[in-house]
Amino acid sequence: MSPGLLLLLLTSTLTMSSTSAKKPDAKPAKGGRCSLTFQVDADEIQGLCQSQQVSQPAALQDLQSVKADNAKLRKELDEIKGDYKSMVDTVKLLKEETATWREIVEWPLLDAVFRPDNETLYMNPDGPAYKDKLLCSIPNCLTVDCRDAVSRTNKQGIYSIKPADALSPFLVYCDEDGWTVIQRRFDGSETFYRDWNDYQAGFGRLSGEYWLGLENIYLITKQDNYDLKIEVVGYNGKLYSSESPGFKLEGEENDYVLHIGNMTSGNYKDLMIQLDGLAFTTKDNDNDEWWENNCASYYRGAFWLKNCGFDLNREFCDGRGCMTWGERVAKKSLMKMRPSTGTFPSANKPPKKFKKPKKPKRSGF
Repeated sequence: MSPGLLLLLLTSTLTMSSTSAKKPDAKPAKGGRCSLTFQVDADEIQGLCQSQQVSQPAALQDLQSVKADNAKLRKELDEIKGDYKSMVDTVKLLKEETATWREIVEWPLLDAVFRPDNETLYMNPDGPAYKDKLLCSIPNCLTVDCRDAVSRTNKQGIYSIKPADALSPFLVYCDEDGWTVIQRRFDGSETFYRDWNDYQAGFGRLSGEYWLGLENIYLITKQDNYDLKIEVVGYNGKLYSSESPGFKLEGEENDYVLHIGNMTSGNYKDLMIQLDGLAFTTKDNDNDEWWENNCASYYRGAFWLKNCGFDLNREFCDGRGCMTWGERVAKKSLMKMRPSTGTFPSANKPPKKFKKPKKPKRSGF
């Protein structure tokens, strides 16, 4: 074999029939071996090998590049998924926060938000249905209270107002007669056994159960003379109401001392006049006159409290220690304020200088 040639021998087992090299009458071979010999140029084989050696690393490099691109795309996809999840969470939160502005809320037995002067509200077993929506907001209309806001639209609902000394606007619920709702309870869905910070800032939902906040009430009442109207439905199904002039709160430095005049209309006792001059009490800020304990903590409520007595912010239940209005256990309650149409002496007198009472130290006996 010459040095320039490579002999490649391929051997296979074949079943062969008769060939021209055998006699015509010869029996076919049962099985034989066929040897084929090819002559291939060695340079061609070497070129093919080198080509394979070169192309394999290139293919591996391309594969690694594809993997890197896939990893990068996967990372970007994960980031997009994260952003999408964050956006979904944000939208969900916004929907939860504003759901009650769009959903219909029914008030069985109590539609005082709509007809505040109707003394036979309890006669309507179904109550009305209404839909809350933000009707007017800063800076579209600069309003200082509900009377100002409703006078521009003649519609009840949620408004953004900014009292004269407020640092920023806040939301309130206004009825069609210009009353600002400061407290509403009707189904027990909101917890009212809360601390001082919550009662100062406000809590709940404007179309459901809520407390407007002591600071917000203070900012509204300091700019004019206001009336306070309270409507309560008892478990006996009867509506009790009272309206009093001269409603005003002192500031945070005096724990929001209440000022209120004598009741001018209503169908029950003048209860609020008993609270005139009292500071607000919560479970963690005791301003009542019960020396042995804290009324708000003991009865799980918060209000302007003297010797405990009635409290519209107690637990929502039927029985002793529940939300009360005088001697009546309250099933639903509504507190609202509006600028006075007239002038009342109690509203014009200078506020009392409040001094927080000091409880005596226990003797240990």
